[in-house]
Amino acid sequence: MCPYSRFQSVMLDSKSLKVSYDLNRGEPRKNSQIVGNTSTNKPSGDCVDCQLCVQVCPVGIDIRQGLQYACIDCGACIDACDEIMKKVNQPTGLIRFTNGSTTHWTDLLKNRNRLMAYGALTLLCCLGFVYQLGTLESFDTSINRDRGQLFFYDTNGDITNPYTIKIHNKTSSKADYKIEVTGKFSESLSLSLNAHVTISAAEMRSQNLMVTCRQPCDLPYRNQVNLKVSNGDQSKMLDFVFFNPK
Repeated sequence: MCPYSRFQSVMLDSKSLKVSYDLNRGEPRKNSQIVGNTSTNKPSGDCVDCQLCVQVCPVGIDIRQGLQYACIDCGACIDACDEIMKKVNQPTGLIRFTNGSTTHWTDLLKNRNRLMAYGALTLLCCLGFVYQLGTLESFDTSINRDRGQLFFYDTNGDITNPYTIKIHNKTSSKADYKIEVTGKFSESLSLSLNAHVTISAAEMRSQNLMVTCRQPCDLPYRNQVNLKVSNGDQSKMLDFVFFNPK
């Protein structure tokens, strides 16, 4: 079941415009045998009981039976009925948008606290959406230590810690990213990756990153290191721990 009609019904008030059938004008219907009223002497109404309003309704209701929660106010029955009224030389509007009292726009805006509240909420949602678009991050990145070992000695005998860095380019164009160690360890530690990495549009790349401290390495056993990833427009700081055996 589509929830739209139920959600729409909670927003109605006494001045809301709804698709309505003009009962006084349309009844009794000209095809009296279908409605089961063959003995009335009252002149027939404008409704010719063609059933077209029911056939075009996307939810399959008969609007002539009154206001129904399943109605989504699409107006398809209005268009169908107006076409029939034109063919039988009758005024259009047998089915129309109305609230039963007035349809002048100045009257429809008076004392509509609920309408104003919904309008304000809609405006806030639109502003929030625009703000989210304006502050959208151009990339995302993370770093994780490889499992199995805290450190190892490379072929040169230097202390190396293994990591995996992930960079997700969220833009629609290719971008270059600069990776560098910042802070007090920027001179002591070096990276295995090139200082610049190029990533295609919408690509997420996962790559091994070796952080090395050349011998003699005089760092403490546990070191909190800052890694900066930038693309020219934005930058992100990543924290990781570098271990140096003693």
